[in-house]
Amino acid sequence: MFKLLIKLFCVFLFIISGILFFFYLETYNLPYNSEGNYFDEESTVVYHEQAVIPYLVISIFLFILSIVLFIFQSKLDKK
Repeated sequence: MFKLLIKLFCVFLFIISGILFFFYLETYNLPYNSEGNYFDEESTVVYHEQAVIPYLVISIFLFILSIVLFIFQSKLDKK
C-alpha cells in the first residue's frame, strides 16, 4: 500500500510540475512593456515579468522531487 501511495504521489507531483511549467511558458511569452508589466484587458489582470520566475523554480523543484521519489520507490520494489 505504501508503494502505491508513493507512485501516485510521484504522478501527482509530475502533473503539477507540468502544469506550472506550462503556466510559466504562457506568462513568459506575454508582450510585456518596458516596465515589465502586461495588462490583460479581458480579465483586468496585471502580470509582472518577474513574477513568472517562481513558477519555473517551483516546477523544477517538483520535477526533481518526483524523480527522487520514483527512484526511492523503485529501490523499495527491489527489496
